[in-house]
Amino acid sequence: MAQVFYTRSRFIPSFMFKLLKGIGFQAVDMHFHTEYSLDAVSSLSSVLAKCTQRGYGVAITDHNEIRGAVKAWKQRRTIFVIPGMETSTSEGAHMLYYFYDLDLCKQFYTNVIVPLKKKNPFFLPISVQELMDKAHAYNAVSCVAHPYGVGRIGIKKIKLAHMANVVKKFQLAETLNGSNLKKLNRKASLWAHRLNKGIVAGSDGHLTKELGNALTIAYGYDVESYLHSVVKQRSILVGRETNVFINAVRQFSKEKKYFHDARAIGLGTLWVEDHLNELRQLERKIAKHRIPGYSNYLKLRFGGYND
Repeated sequence: MAQVFYTRSRFIPSFMFKLLKGIGFQAVDMHFHTEYSLDAVSSLSSVLAKCTQRGYGVAITDHNEIRGAVKAWKQRRTIFVIPGMETSTSEGAHMLYYFYDLDLCKQFYTNVIVPLKKKNPFFLPISVQELMDKAHAYNAVSCVAHPYGVGRIGIKKIKLAHMANVVKKFQLAETLNGSNLKKLNRKASLWAHRLNKGIVAGSDGHLTKELGNALTIAYGYDVESYLHSVVKQRSILVGRETNVFINAVRQFSKEKKYFHDARAIGLGTLWVEDHLNELRQLERKIAKHRIPGYSNYLKLRFGGYND
């Protein structure tokens, strides 16, 4: 059964990760974004350099995008790389998809994601269940990203009429997300335990310095054997959540860049419409539960955007 150790991974000496790698165990940040995500600034070269220095691997999971994963895969002989992506669907659910090899990842992206992105690159116009079915055809390992995310970005924060069917289809749940709140990660952990699902840890980093804040350690000399270990719940999660204040600043900066980059490619209006829809639903939820102190934060986060 998977175990979780809440400790700052940066305090673990790099030689420990390299030693583990030498005997077939990989420590991997299972959720990381590079410059190819519109809301991230971490250059791929700096990410790979840090992986080499620290001795751990990375799953490149850019938003509805695989260019970072494709380039990182070329370094797989020296760095443990898992090709993947994070998808956002019309319902607001976020999923991580991991692939055993790059060819399957590229086929899924080309045949499934690209046509959907042409209609909406931010929230793919497809249900989470339909996309999981399509991903299964490419032998993808499906993982629920931050099931209880801040706001309305987790699968447990939205109402899915077909949740029972969704639960049958995914293999993993992210229960230690370095950018999430501690209490929400704990809820995700209990949820995954009840469902008897494998669990993973990832920093959800958008800056290189966040890489490795949360790691999944499992046995495997290659991607297939590693993912097999994780799915079979033979993993150890190590890491801690980012300081709440630092995370709030990071989230605000991330959203600002996200809008700026979307506007640069002529999709600013679509970005605003999609994110305002999320905001309205979040405001209704806050009003229902009378959560204090959020209105000013929401104005700061979304109020300044004008296309």
